[in-house]
Amino acid sequence: MGAAIGKESEVKDWLLFLGAGASVAGPTRLPVFDALAAAVLRGLGWTPHEPGDGKGRLWTHPSYPSFRTPALAPEVLFGTLRLFGIEFADQVATALTAGAPNAVHRVAAEVLARGGTVWTTNIDSAVEMACLGRGTEVKVAGRAADRAPRRLQPLRDAGPGCLVKFHGTSEALETLAFTDRELIAPLADEDARHLFGLGRGKTVVLYGYAGADPDLYGLLDEVFARASRVIWFEPSQQRREEIKRAFPNSHFEFRPATMPRKDATAREATGRAFLELAEEAGVAVESPLAAELLDQTKGPPALRPFALAKPPGVTQARIVERFGFPGDDRVALQTARRLDFRNRRLDSLPAHLRWMRNNSIYDGGALAAALKWLANRPWLLGRLRPLKLRDYVITRACGVLLQKGDWRELELFAGWAVRTRSDNGDANPSDLYYRAHAHRYTLQISAAARDAQEAQAGLSSSSDPERHAGAVLEVGSMAIYRGRFEEALRAGFELRYRTGRFAIRRWQAWGAWLEAVALCHLGEPGRAREALTAARERFEGERRDGPLQDVRTVELLADRVALAQGDLDHPPDLGDEDMRGLQGRYRNDRCLVTADLAIGLGRYRLARERLEEVVRQPAVPMAPVWAQLGLSELDRLEGEEERAAESFGDLADRAGKGGMRWLQAQAAIGLSLCRDRRAAAVWEETRRELPDSAAVDSPEELACGEPRVLWMLLT
Repeated sequence: MGAAIGKESEVKDWLLFLGAGASVAGPTRLPVFDALAAAVLRGLGWTPHEPGDGKGRLWTHPSYPSFRTPALAPEVLFGTLRLFGIEFADQVATALTAGAPNAVHRVAAEVLARGGTVWTTNIDSAVEMACLGRGTEVKVAGRAADRAPRRLQPLRDAGPGCLVKFHGTSEALETLAFTDRELIAPLADEDARHLFGLGRGKTVVLYGYAGADPDLYGLLDEVFARASRVIWFEPSQQRREEIKRAFPNSHFEFRPATMPRKDATAREATGRAFLELAEEAGVAVESPLAAELLDQTKGPPALRPFALAKPPGVTQARIVERFGFPGDDRVALQTARRLDFRNRRLDSLPAHLRWMRNNSIYDGGALAAALKWLANRPWLLGRLRPLKLRDYVITRACGVLLQKGDWRELELFAGWAVRTRSDNGDANPSDLYYRAHAHRYTLQISAAARDAQEAQAGLSSSSDPERHAGAVLEVGSMAIYRGRFEEALRAGFELRYRTGRFAIRRWQAWGAWLEAVALCHLGEPGRAREALTAARERFEGERRDGPLQDVRTVELLADRVALAQGDLDHPPDLGDEDMRGLQGRYRNDRCLVTADLAIGLGRYRLARERLEEVVRQPAVPMAPVWAQLGLSELDRLEGEEERAAESFGDLADRAGKGGMRWLQAQAAIGLSLCRDRRAAAVWEETRRELPDSAAVDSPEELACGEPRVLWMLLT
């Protein structure tokens, strides 16, 4: 059990946080969001199938391409319906209002009655009903208090004994927040600061909550830091690991301490541990309710399909775009045009026009050509009016230049956009997102990291989940270059499980890929391969060769780490077959990582051939820099220490100026192994800049004549 919270009088010091899992047990038995999403899809004419292949539920429609939902984000589905004006909120609210309070709600009512605090993401009224059942009323606060002042108080007025419902209450539809655009925006600063104070010194107890709400991440991170203890009731070991990764600066007491292997048994054990903790604090629950909490044989009742108005075809096409594979969205859009025209759905015309416009921009159509022309004439673009049109053109022109891959041109244009819009008082974080790309590929890593972090912060409250996800990936990539691998892991988590869920599902796969790169650098190749499995499944379904090559390259990087650890039974084949058909950055990356493997296997000639190819045919400015690191290491291993030291010294200077701290560390180690007099100063500078989590081997731990992992990867 662990230490008790304390006596009955100390229950007022609880901050109890309830997630959707708190309302699943009987007698409440409310559905989770996934079940609500399924009811919505069935109401839109989609039919679920269970193929039994372990790849998720298959949804089919008589007119549109099918899609699978192994990682369906209900918030994205609900946001799509709201975007096209499909009414559904009342039916969701109705589904979440039935059911009497269960044991968890009874505990929550006692916490509130004794002056404690209860926060929840749930919109049901079970806690309020539990309070009424014990003869007390409770004040309720929420972020949408202005829309229903009689139902909700402002968050800034929340205090001890107040129930905080972050996402609204089912009793007032206008307060509900369950779409992607609503849940991606963080709390207002004033509200967050007030709530920070409520959590100071509290014992935070979390039940039925996975910690994945992006709007509450900053709040919870600060509250955990201010709490006296954080006790988390979570039955899934995988989710426990994800929670620790998401909040690396916090210490959690997970309950129960030892987890049963079976899911049902684990959930029962979690409920039992929660009730025991509540009893130690003086809050006892009557036996029948306690028994229902522990009974895992009864789940929420099945939901019937929601009765929804027939949507325009473009709504269905949008659903396919969000959850299906590339290519299927084009088929769905063509079908939607035909059906909407036939059914005279004039209300769908604006959506069709927007989609046609975007396709023209990003598929190299007439609009793309016009944007390129304007990007080369910023003096003319700056005079374009109205300002809303000018800003739209600037952002889309940046996107076109990004696709073009001319990083110097993108750097100049994005820099002009930053200055122009900032001078006019309408700075746009999208400009920083695009400039971060340009700075990364032109070796300005410190500048790229600053731009990416500011872009992520600025885009977090926007309605642009795609660019926000891209900014998160940039933050993670920059963290790799800077040796901040735990930070890269957090960015991968953000993409896989939090804000990345609100973007097109490809971003979740990139989150898994980023996790794998970070785990390789942290010396965990086994976990890296597990993450790559998730990325590969998505990219294979999309039939996207480029991302699959990125997955293959990181698989080889994991092999290189395992080889250095003496844990690789069968070294991979480094012949030309694996390189066949690769071009540009993908070929550069494969040459670099196979050269690293070849160095580890003592095949120096092959390594030099691959590295010299990168020098001759670099796809991006970063490529020959990594190749120089490999060639310097080969010179050292082959006895040319003086030449190697000069090259390592040049790399150290270049890496230091650009903020490439991990490369600087590798160069510093090389200097030390070459016994160069500059080694001590460069090593000291490197260690000051690298976090402890980088876990860099010191030169003293490496034998001079042995090869080392160089981590040569462009990301």
